[in-house]
Amino acid sequence: MRTDNEKNDGVSPVVGVMLMLVVTIIVAALVAAFAGGLGSAATPAPSAGFDFTIHAGGQTSSYPGVVCEIPVATGEFTSNQLEIITTYVVPDTYNGVPLTNAGKTITHTITGQVEDYGVDLNGGTARIDWALSPLYSASDDPFVPKTQVYNEPIVATTGNGLTWGYGMNDLLYFGGNAPIASGTIWWFKEIDRFLGFPTTERTTYGFTEGSLVHITVIHVPTGTVLSDQDVRALW
Repeated sequence: MRTDNEKNDGVSPVVGVMLMLVVTIIVAALVAAFAGGLGSAATPAPSAGFDFTIHAGGQTSSYPGVVCEIPVATGEFTSNQLEIITTYVVPDTYNGVPLTNAGKTITHTITGQVEDYGVDLNGGTARIDWALSPLYSASDDPFVPKTQVYNEPIVATTGNGLTWGYGMNDLLYFGGNAPIASGTIWWFKEIDRFLGFPTTERTTYGFTEGSLVHITVIHVPTGTVLSDQDVRALW
């Protein structure tokens, strides 16, 4: 027969369960604290201001169609992390003439993630290695929303008389390493590639001085909307 002292030597089932519960709570607290530390250490989403100027009548080497100024930016990132979405609604008339496409919406996205589309930027030039790359074409139906590559320089090239702004003598591509930094100025000379439709076909699309374009800039890795604005075209 066991004595009373022998009966009390072991840990009762109730105490054992309580100890296990305490250990579980401590482990859960440590895991939560660790996860919280990882979250706080994660790279924050960048931020930047984008001021767009659109010239409906300008598409020459010294008069780019679209100018993008970045007055302020925080975080380190480049243009190959961005998408720029433009939305344009065809007006009812152009110079008093009714338009067949009145009220139709043109939504167009240019992406900096060129690796997804087989565009290789080597030696300062854009080389297309994949025939099915979604590059802008004037023959595309602009009323079908699409994402395409802007495979033209986004800054002016040497010899056009422009001397101010970042990298004016460099060939920087939107899908390359064009920097997003305070004071950066981008020049999208090819306005049709930027907006996704032939802007000079005035009697078809009615694009002219005073036309309104909605522009959204998205930082793709974080899904952050960096800019969302209406821009009225100048001539």
